[in-house]
Amino acid sequence: MTTFGNYLKELRGEKSLREMERITGISHTYLSTLEKGYDPRSGKERKPTPEIIRQLSDSFDLDYFKLMVLAGYMNEEEANSRKAIIADSKSSIDKTNKLLVNMEKQDYIERLHVKLENIFDFSEHLYLDEASLTQEERQQALDLLRALFRNKEKDYPSEEVLEKEYEKFKIRQANLLDD
Repeated sequence: MTTFGNYLKELRGEKSLREMERITGISHTYLSTLEKGYDPRSGKERKPTPEIIRQLSDSFDLDYFKLMVLAGYMNEEEANSRKAIIADSKSSIDKTNKLLVNMEKQDYIERLHVKLENIFDFSEHLYLDEASLTQEERQQALDLLRALFRNKEKDYPSEEVLEKEYEKFKIRQANLLDD
């Protein structure tokens, strides 16, 4: 019996090979040859394929790389190196996803609550009556609007209110996708 075969037999415990077949989707005869480490008909060594190892890993929530080491596909150092690469990749994906969510939220907030000064500052081409405004003219218009509305009560929503609005939006969006 091979190291992998011993591990598989230990994993199976009191379960029959047919029970293991139902759990994993791998035939009981193939599982038997894996436990023995060879095919009794031919006497040839029986080594699980990486796909079979993935099925076992998924079925029992086992460390895929540990099984790959036990099956002789890689050594511990290589397994640890690959695990580290995957962990780094997952971390990068998580960071990217958080960044995308924040960008989406910011975009939603900016579309829903337009700050006039942003239009004056960030619009590459700004026109009034089909005449383009220079940067100086934009500033003059903004200053004029500020003077005109200087006594207006400030009521731009707080971060907390914006956050709640965004969460409601995401819930509505998810509900639409579910329908």
